[in-house]
Amino acid sequence: MTTTTLTGTPAVTAELFGAIRSGSEGVTVGTRSNNLPTDGFWVGGRSWTLVKSVDRITPDDVAAYVTAHASAEFIGMWVERGRVFLDVADHVETAEAAHFIASARNEIAVFNIGSGQCERTRS
Repeated sequence: MTTTTLTGTPAVTAELFGAIRSGSEGVTVGTRSNNLPTDGFWVGGRSWTLVKSVDRITPDDVAAYVTAHASAEFIGMWVERGRVFLDVADHVETAEAAHFIASARNEIAVFNIGSGQCERTRS
């Protein structure tokens, strides 16, 4: 998974949709800042998640999600079993806090930025 920073809805949409079309397993995009974290954890579940088939998702789908989450600082995308997931991602500094928040949100995993790996929640 890579981490990229862009500003503005069109740029964020382009980065997310481009990652989907290029076959990326996942990407996290910063919507406002050029200083993205290099450690800590991404935790989703703060808002609703868009789930759509890789073959059926459109730039308009992505743009609508980004626009609906204009206040989000980070948006994450990952692909699993032929489906694209778009989710607001929160940066959490410690594993303990990340797993606690993820469990409270009924998330099944967090993303460890430093290792580049997903970790199942500890629930």
